[in-house]
Amino acid sequence: MVAIMVSGREWMRRGLCASGAYDPDMFFDALREELACRVCDKCPVRDRCLQHAVEEHESYGVWGGKTPAERVVLTRRWRMVQEGRTRRAHHG
Repeated sequence: MVAIMVSGREWMRRGLCASGAYDPDMFFDALREELACRVCDKCPVRDRCLQHAVEEHESYGVWGGKTPAERVVLTRRWRMVQEGRTRRAHHG
């Protein structure tokens, strides 16, 4: 997938969730998370959306095809990778 980088929040208007074709509540309903994630899988701004959710600490809803719990795991893994890089840089 090719990420579409758009400055600010302009990218949000390009998301499938904003197209009017889907119920926006679906992305904030735990019972419909799986369906929301499938919609996100086809979205042209999925990567940017996920980046936004992580950077802004979005606690609710499906963003970038990931549930809140999945984003917590991704954030932890990313931090572990960054800490490992920092340690290697300092200890050669």
